[in-house]
Amino acid sequence: MKKLVSIILALAMCMVLCVSGSATDIPNADGYLDIIWDIDAEGNKIPIIVDEIDDGSHDDETAVPLGAAYVMFTMKLEAMKHSLHTKDDSYFTKNNLTRGNLLIQGMINSDNVDGIVGLAYYDDGFHPANSYLNIVECGQYFEFSYPQSSFSPHYYYYGYAQSRDPGTAPYSGTIHYCNSDW
Repeated sequence: MKKLVSIILALAMCMVLCVSGSATDIPNADGYLDIIWDIDAEGNKIPIIVDEIDDGSHDDETAVPLGAAYVMFTMKLEAMKHSLHTKDDSYFTKNNLTRGNLLIQGMINSDNVDGIVGLAYYDDGFHPANSYLNIVECGQYFEFSYPQSSFSPHYYYYGYAQSRDPGTAPYSGTIHYCNSDW
């Protein structure tokens, strides 16, 4: 039985690798961009975000304590015109919030009036977490807090930012994702 299940899983994985990728940039009913999928050179299914994916190469080497908050990771926006999410080690799970809350704070800048900042989650691909997306005014400091109890224990959560008017003036800025007491 174990061998049969292993063979079926192996065949299913091979079938997934054979699916050809396509790229579209279509806002969903909420006006947020849907994730775009493609296949990389090795045949792996990968998310394509219209601009780029923050691979953590601009992150600080160590986490920074901020009073009763502890920075788990930082997302840097550099010339973002559509949307961006973190990857690799720039994520958290419900269990990582040992201080009881997630604090998102920072500032984004653009010639646009506002942007969208929050979280994406991973569930067989990256998806914007609409419950954790906030409209922020460009050039103004923002801060949002969510209790640990509001997060699912089944997902990995990543930093996410999006233009409210894709393709217009680029965004820059820094967003900190903190394990916080408040």
